[in-house]
Amino acid sequence: RFLELCTGRSHLSLVLAYAAKNRWGRPINILAVDQCPKRIAVAKLRAHQLGYSEWLRFRTSAVSDLVEWEREYTAVFPEDRNVGPPDAVLSLHACDTATDEALAYGAFAGSETLLVAPCCQVELARKWAALQKPRHPLALVHRTGSLRTEMAAHTTDALRIALLRCSGYAVDASKFVPAEHTPKNRLIVASKIPDDVAGEQETSAFRELKGLKRATGGES
Repeated sequence: RFLELCTGRSHLSLVLAYAAKNRWGRPINILAVDQCPKRIAVAKLRAHQLGYSEWLRFRTSAVSDLVEWEREYTAVFPEDRNVGPPDAVLSLHACDTATDEALAYGAFAGSETLLVAPCCQVELARKWAALQKPRHPLALVHRTGSLRTEMAAHTTDALRIALLRCSGYAVDASKFVPAEHTPKNRLIVASKIPDDVAGEQETSAFRELKGLKRATGGES
């Protein structure tokens, strides 16, 4: 069971469906979600033309409007009686806080794996631009446009990693394609860890999160 959020025209889900059929040789159910009806219509047509409609299905919705995973999944795959958490939740270049919504939904759904490639991270940069802390060690960054934009993107991903660690995931981040293809090439991969290990990790992860917020201009 795979869930792709902010799927757009669903290129990623179509590739997964192809791999399941032609490479892995094993069944896979994919629910692809996007809030744009036009993009979903294009994705549905492509899935039908390729013969993937049986295991690639779609939902038109904003991530924030989705209900519990089990209800969402059974609504589009009613024939699958073995409902459990998604094996993986994916999101490719969801703009700004849409990436955070995808991560949050995947974590609340209890997904074993979360994979996101963030894009267009502007919320933190906007908050830094409005910050009135002239004596803060990063005040120069906060008021300098290009520095603010780039550092805010890296800091946002660091905050995401810290939050995922607080939520019981082991997390890694890497570049998944060369920069000449796209500068938005960071892949965050989170894997669920056992509860006993997650409990030990939570304390240090929360401390890191608070320290990062305080160090970069937020509240502790």
